Amino acid sequence: RESARQYWQAQLDSLPAAPSLPLTCDPAQIRPVRILRRKRRLEPDQWQVFKRHAGVMGLTPTMALASSFAALLSRWTGQRRLLLNLTLFDRHALNPAVARIVADFTNILLLDMDCGGEDFQALAAANQQAFADAYEHHDYSGVEVMRELKKRGCHPHGAPVVFTSMLGRPLLSDSLAGILGEPGWGISQTPQVWIDHMVIEQGGGLVLQWDC
Repeated sequence: RESARQYWQAQLDSLPAAPSLPLTCDPAQIRPVRILRRKRRLEPDQWQVFKRHAGVMGLTPTMALASSFAALLSRWTGQRRLLLNLTLFDRHALNPAVARIVADFTNILLLDMDCGGEDFQALAAANQQAFADAYEHHDYSGVEVMRELKKRGCHPHGAPVVFTSMLGRPLLSDSLAGILGEPGWGISQTPQVWIDHMVIEQGGGLVLQWDC
């Protein structure tokens, strides 16, 4: 853990700003807060093509999607580098009973995303390497990193744009889906999060959700 702390301490002064999205007002002033979900779907054949192209480029589907999202944010912010908030499932087997605990084991990882240049493959590969380096030191959590940034007077809104990948694990297992049926409605609402972009495999295709 100490090596992870030292790694992030060394990164603090060079981390870019969170996405500076064009706002009509400070979201903290909105009353009442109303979260909306928008979603789009890639059909199974489209999703297979996407994954095949990512594989040819040496990219995981998650990092290909995260880099696409960062490129979109770059178009709206004009930033060539930005800080993206990634969620991690972070259940540590500190005790045999942990595997039987029902809880939210989500942690966050702050990722310096490169959005400059025209070569998507090169950008996504650089972001994938940045993710590997950051993940190797995730014992020092993103929450702790954000506290250090705020002590420096940086990032007044924290890291309010989140990317959540559910790839590789279904929203509902086949056994649960048979009992509970198909999901009819859902939303994610987290304090200080402006956009949570989730990607979920469903029915062989990909669902892209924006909770804003």
